[in-house]
Amino acid sequence: SKGAQRLAKALLTEGVICSAEWLLDGKGIGPYFISTLSIDKNENSFAWHNQLAIQKEIKFFEENNLHSLVLMLSDDSLEPFYRIGDYVGGVKKYSLKEINALDGCFCIVETIEKEVFIRKLISEKKSGLFSLLCINPSTTASEPIKNNVQLKWAAPIIWHRKP
Repeated sequence: SKGAQRLAKALLTEGVICSAEWLLDGKGIGPYFISTLSIDKNENSFAWHNQLAIQKEIKFFEENNLHSLVLMLSDDSLEPFYRIGDYVGGVKKYSLKEINALDGCFCIVETIEKEVFIRKLISEKKSGLFSLLCINPSTTASEPIKNNVQLKWAAPIIWHRKP
């Protein structure tokens, strides 16, 4: 996941738009050269101009926030607030005290097993462990609830962009 995010950023600096989700799973926006976008009124061109605007916003967010990251949602776990294809971003918090303060927030998290999730974070303050919850009762996510999870970091969602 981290490698795909780095590759997507590197491709963007070379004039290619591509989402990390597409690199990993073939979902989302596939690679396109920025220079091939034309300013005409057809729907496909508008979609790519919109994607270019989103990529510029992501770059601005990451350049102006230390320890930040932006991901595209690939599941329906947080509907109706966030939908598949939405971009969310946050700034990583590493200390247990900071992460405990995020109790009840929507966060991007990384477990000590190097799994990355976008979920509602519930703190089990005394144990230093957390629960990760899907809020959509009809979710198709493979693990709607993960209990007793130890986190490497958590980033509360402070930036959201719909495509």
